[in-house]
Amino acid sequence: PLTGAFPLSMTLDSIGPLARNVADCAITDAVMAAEEPAALQPVSLATLRIGIPRGVLFDETQGEVAEAFEACVDRIGQAGARVADLSIDDLIAEMRAATRRGTIASMEGAEVHADWLASGAS
Repeated sequence: PLTGAFPLSMTLDSIGPLARNVADCAITDAVMAAEEPAALQPVSLATLRIGIPRGVLFDETQGEVAEAFEACVDRIGQAGARVADLSIDDLIAEMRAATRRGTIASMEGAEVHADWLASGAS
């Protein structure tokens, strides 16, 4: 089922559907796996705790995007989920330091696309 797929990272990529809602993704995933789509069981939002990363990840976010994101976060909270702000700036700094010389995805991408990159095609 990889016909037409253009890989980036062999260990980190996965192919899956993008859809407007979870139900459509579940149906599409089942069809791609040659399985019978199963009925989804609803999950109570009151049982969920959703962590929202704050800080450096949003430093360069456009105002309109940030407003839309915050509206969604508010809506999830109003629907019953427990929303918790999380500070992950230290983690982001450590990840950036650890990947200063490259990431698994960039190294694998260079290998997968070596011939294409060498051809100068665009």
